[in-house]
Amino acid sequence: MFLILKMNVIAALIICATVWIGHFTKGKYSSKWKYYMWLIVMVFLLIPVDFSGGSLLRIQIGQKEANSSASSSWRGKQNASNQAENKNEAGETSTTDAVLSGNLISTVVDEKSNAVNNAAEESAKSGQVPSKGISTITLSYGTLPLEKLLNAAGIIWLCGILLFGFTRGMRYYFSLHKMERWSYPADNEEMQELYFRLCRKKHIKNPPRLLVWEGLTSPMLAGIRNPGLYVPEKAFTLEELEFIFSHELSHYMRHDLWYKMLMLIVTTIYWFNPALYLMQREAEKDIENLCDGKMAAHYTMKNRMKYGELLLKIAASQNHIPYMSVGFSDGKKVFKDRILYMKNLRCLKENVFPAVLLGAILVGAQVFVGVSFDAVQAADEGFHFLRRSLFMLMAGFTLMIAAIHGLIPPVTRYPRGVCRLYTP
Repeated sequence: MFLILKMNVIAALIICATVWIGHFTKGKYSSKWKYYMWLIVMVFLLIPVDFSGGSLLRIQIGQKEANSSASSSWRGKQNASNQAENKNEAGETSTTDAVLSGNLISTVVDEKSNAVNNAAEESAKSGQVPSKGISTITLSYGTLPLEKLLNAAGIIWLCGILLFGFTRGMRYYFSLHKMERWSYPADNEEMQELYFRLCRKKHIKNPPRLLVWEGLTSPMLAGIRNPGLYVPEKAFTLEELEFIFSHELSHYMRHDLWYKMLMLIVTTIYWFNPALYLMQREAEKDIENLCDGKMAAHYTMKNRMKYGELLLKIAASQNHIPYMSVGFSDGKKVFKDRILYMKNLRCLKENVFPAVLLGAILVGAQVFVGVSFDAVQAADEGFHFLRRSLFMLMAGFTLMIAAIHGLIPPVTRYPRGVCRLYTP
């Protein structure tokens, strides 16, 4: 539990530093370095392994009692040796007991060396190995029932993983099933010709299905196992459709749906960390900025203005985006940031040095800062139980997502008029 808390504290500090640096460098660097930084944080949190064997800073929890017991045993042995020394001094007045006093002195020396060795063993068992270059911070929890509190926190954490995993998995399942149920293949020949021409231009061998859904207000890409590009039923010009298809196909080529799924898994496992929700919000902005920048890099200023007008048009009429999808427009809140990002696109540098620096700090803090907990043996058994439960939950959550994709029943597609008739 202390390892998990340490990792989340380090990740939260790095996330806040990334947001702060990104705020001051948004006019100099593109969002590419932040995109990779979020990926590093997610992979870091998904590997809860302690690499702090040679840590330079160690935080000891519950060391005070061990030190007091070691010091009390040392004091008892020292008092015994002092009494033996006093007896030795009293016996030195007699010359006939010289041999006996010599034996007594050797016995006292042996007792002193044994006491020192025992004290060293006690300190080694408690985790305080006297080595050079290692700083130790001792935290005492006093009379608190820390082991029970840790076990209770672990149970609450695992229950939260089950609750968030089930609700988010079901929400994703029903959202995707609803889109599959009420959509139909695009029947406009000009739309299909434009779509497949763009797919050939981008060298996409297995393009997403092109579907139309009346309930949509914004075009989007959804579905990991069998993705589909969903467009609203309202009329778009061919030029607007080209903007829409290029944007969504850029999401498809960048595997942004898998990126968001990885983020969903991380926020589900560590649901108690508020910094991860900040990371999720910033990552969604960076995903859209990178797709806009990739498209706008090949557009003239006139086409950029038309593209911005299309973003404004869709953002103004947007009401709801289905769960776990990447849409063409994320609403009015991020519209201004996307327009400013495209405006400053030529001045932005694609430098990933901040991500490399912060990633090195993240890994270095994990390696060189260690946390150890000294308590009865039952705490170790509880930790192993929690660790096994965590890995079982991670495996179960992954299998649940896979089962959701595999168990979606085939959808019977209805004619266009019937679809409109039964649409709420």
